[in-house]
Amino acid sequence: MNHTEILTESVLTLRDRDTQYGSMEDTMIRACEIFEMITGKELSPYEANIFMHSLKLSRIRKSPTKPDNYIDGVNYLAFAGEFATKADAADLAISNEILNSGMRDLVDQLNGSGA
Repeated sequence: MNHTEILTESVLTLRDRDTQYGSMEDTMIRACEIFEMITGKELSPYEANIFMHSLKLSRIRKSPTKPDNYIDGVNYLAFAGEFATKADAADLAISNEILNSGMRDLVDQLNGSGA
């Protein structure tokens, strides 16, 4: 697939998911509420989308030729951007600090320098 096909398929996937599951915003907010009920920890829709994008990046390492990883990755990153621009700046700064720390640990692990 070329980049235009990946972006086109990303839009088509969003339309399909919206029809099947409802709006992504509602879905992510509900998922974050469920996460908090299970773990007792808050997770913002922004953080949830960054996590899901990270999952796709992790899968790319194992399956770099699978288009779904790129298609979904584009969508999760786009939604993270949408939620980030809606977020309160102070909340976003805290989220970014936590995510940056976690990303450093993940990069270390992927590079074999982590525990």
